[in-house]
Formats: sequence, structure tokens, C-alpha cells
Amino acid sequence: MDILDVLEEGLRKAGAILPCDGHIGRLKWSRSARTDKGVHAAANVVSFMMVHGREGLIEDINRFIPSDCRVFAYRRTTNGFSAKQLCDRRRYCYLMPTSCFGSPSAAEVEEDTAPRPFIFTEEIRSKVQRVLNCFMGCKNFHNYTIAKSADDQSAKRYIQSFECSEPFMVEDMEFVRLTVLGQSFMLNQIRKMVAMTVMIVRDHDRLPGSVEDIMDATFAKRKYPLPKAPGTGLFLDHCFFTHYDATRGTTRGTLEFDEVKEQVEEFRMKRIFPEIARLEQKDHQCAGWVEIMTRHPIDYVGLLDVTAPPPVQNEEKEEGKQQVQESQIICEDRNPIAFVCNNQKVTIFTES
Repeated sequence: MDILDVLEEGLRKAGAILPCDGHIGRLKWSRSARTDKGVHAAANVVSFMMVHGREGLIEDINRFIPSDCRVFAYRRTTNGFSAKQLCDRRRYCYLMPTSCFGSPSAAEVEEDTAPRPFIFTEEIRSKVQRVLNCFMGCKNFHNYTIAKSADDQSAKRYIQSFECSEPFMVEDMEFVRLTVLGQSFMLNQIRKMVAMTVMIVRDHDRLPGSVEDIMDATFAKRKYPLPKAPGTGLFLDHCFFTHYDATRGTTRGTLEFDEVKEQVEEFRMKRIFPEIARLEQKDHQCAGWVEIMTRHPIDYVGLLDVTAPPPVQNEEKEEGKQQVQESQIICEDRNPIAFVCNNQKVTIFTES
């Protein structure tokens, strides 16, 4: 059962969806964003036809859903509103342990000498930001997903911003938050962007060319397999409805939900961030992935050699696997944060 199943069950028990309404599909059920399997949804917006709102509805819904999933607010919207179609920007975040950015050479110590602790300095943060800046603008991300050719126009995506935060502590672990804002994203795209960022920063002193040259090579027409970071730290952070808010927000209310932003941020810091930290401490997915990449590094020379034939990609061994489309992105959200319901279309804003 994913988060939307949990929400639907809570809505039915709270009386927001009546038994006579039948299948949820009849209510024009729509969500603003989907996530890869195993990736968190820290914020989402869902729209559907609902019995008109009443006092205490939010509290009633939350009584029937698990405590790690919360509904914070809802808005009545226009009859033709669709959360999926009218969401014009989406913001994702990735919580990455700062230790993953440490250069392999920095961990090498002489025998009988204690390893030097890694410090995420402002210089390293600048290196991270330099790589992130290369993603901004309209680029061809065919190498950052699967089953997309360089000539496929749908592989071109626009990244509005990509920023690295200052380090902060969660559950005695130091993290940075990588925040990317764009119109839409393809399967595995963000995880591959994060992976390239981590590896280039780690290998910075041994790169055969400039950071910009290597990044440009990943956007070139030549197909090249790129690493993929674990999904543990990735979560959907916010969905934007800029055009709808500008045209309908003055009469219907905007979908920014300013009145509950403090509650949402508190839930994010107390429930979602600690859960990501505990998963990393338990399974060491990011640390284990970095260790594997250290043993099997990226061939930057081969990546820059545009005349070489493309390497064989494991992701495309079978013809059937090449047909994976965006529609196969499954929503198995572990930590949702926000929803929106629609009374004639209710938009519900939740968090988990």
C-alpha cells in the first residue's frame, strides 16, 4: 500500500469520499508529482471531487491515517483543476552525508596512523556548487535516465536552480541538502545528477579535463552509462502552481499554503530528516555506494572521447527494458508531507 492508498482510506473513513462515489478514478483523482520506487515524497498535492469541506475535516482525516503521514490543509479549486496538469514546477531535495564528498586520497593514511576526519569546508561546497551549476538551463539529459535516445525531444529538461546548502547535523550525522528546481524530471534523473556531482567532487584533483568539459560530455549525443546514487536521501519537497495562483489565487486562494508552512517544516525536520539519517546509519547505502564507485570509478577519459563507440549498458540489455516510460514511475512514498483536496475539485495538502 503506497501513500495515496493510505490517504484514500483516510478520506473515506472521514466521510470526505462517500460510498456512493465508487472507484477513486470517478472523482478525477490526480497527483502533482510521482516518485521513483523507494523514494520519499516530502510534499505532494492531490486533487479530486470531494464532499464540501467542514470544520474539523483535517483532524478527522488525520485520525484515520498513520502518524507518519499528515494532511495539513485543503483548498476549493476550479472544477477543471488537475494537480498533475497544472503543476508547473517541482522541487526535490537530496540529503547527502558530507563524508561522501571526501576524496579517496584524503582517506589514505600511513600504517598505524589514525584516519583523518573529513571536514566539509567552504572550498568543497564551492566545488559542489560548480558542478551543480552545469545542470542549470535547458539540457539534453538522455544519459541521466533510461530508454531515451539523444534525438528524443522529451529528454530535454529545464533546470531552474540547483543549490547546495551549508552542512547541518541530523542524528549525529552531518549532511548537506542538494535542492533542485525544475519543470519535470525523468526516471532516475535526479539520482544520476547527484551521483555525477559526488563523483566529480571526489575525483576533482584527478580529472583529465575541466569540470565544465566533463559535464558537457554527459549532455552530448553519445550514449554513456552514468552512476546512480541511492534513493534513500531523495524526496519531493514542494510543488508549484505559479500560473494557477496568478490567475485564480486571488479569488480561490493560492496553493502555497502559507498558513501551514511552519507546521510542514517542523514535520520535515522532526520526522523526515531523522528517518533518512536512521536509514543511512542502519543500511549505509550512500557510504556503500561510494565504496563501490571508488573500486569502479568513472572513465572520464572515455567519457571525453566522443569518437569512441558507446560502452554496453546493463540497463539496456533486454529490448523490453528499453520500453520503460515515465508512466512506470511508482509512487511508494515513505515520508509524504503535503496534500491538497478539491470540493468540485478539492486540493489536499499532506505530510508524512
